[in-house]
Amino acid sequence: MSLAALLAASPALFTGTCLVLGLVVGSFLNVVIHRLPVMLERQWRGQYADLYGEAPTLPAAAPERYNLV
Repeated sequence: MSLAALLAASPALFTGTCLVLGLVVGSFLNVVIHRLPVMLERQWRGQYADLYGEAPTLPAAAPERYNLV
């Protein structure tokens, strides 16, 4: 039995598969759309501060650690 036939025969399996796939894609999009730009901005601010000899500035509401690990 092929995967397509199995998913067509079992609506619960199809729904579960769609749910898991949606969670995986949503998690990836969360990283790309929200976290990555914040991390890049912090990195760029640090590089700017190193280049010009200034203290790096962070937004007041930003948590201290904000990375992918």
